[in-house]
Amino acid sequence: MEVSDGPGMKFDGDKPRLELLPWDAVEQVAWVLTYGAAKYTEGNWMKVENGLQRYLGSAMRHLSAHQQGEVMDDVTPHVANAASCCLFILHLLLKEGKIPRKYDLAGVRERFAAERAKALGMATVSEIKPGDQITIAPAETSYLIDGKPIRCGGCHCWVMLESGRKVCDCNRRHPMGSYDG
Repeated sequence: MEVSDGPGMKFDGDKPRLELLPWDAVEQVAWVLTYGAAKYTEGNWMKVENGLQRYLGSAMRHLSAHQQGEVMDDVTPHVANAASCCLFILHLLLKEGKIPRKYDLAGVRERFAAERAKALGMATVSEIKPGDQITIAPAETSYLIDGKPIRCGGCHCWVMLESGRKVCDCNRRHPMGSYDG
């Protein structure tokens, strides 16, 4: 078996990025569920009639109490109880098929990168044309086109116009040569 010297690959781009969850907050929700399992029974929340309406009302009451300055509900925070209720609602909506289980996020990164660039007064990636010459440059260099910083369409790194050619600072993703769009 031949092993490449390049970086390893993992095809997980279509999976949710669970590492982005705030695990300290998730733990607070787990405390609410642990408390509920002791107070009622484990999984009792799944058996509540009219769960969508009742958990929405409960979440709103917990958020209202928090808004009025009451941090704790018995032994757990009101906001953790509200988050639990929202997770119950989400579960019920998924179970009833009212929302999809997976989402197609193709193009989302590019769309929001363009919106961020516009909001910050940056040029957009559309100013880089296929066939433009790209030269690798140090990452600490500031890149501009007509005085505005821009991002490359391939890897979204910062790019600049230098003596009539585009320059990309991403030495991992772009070979020397042309930008392919």
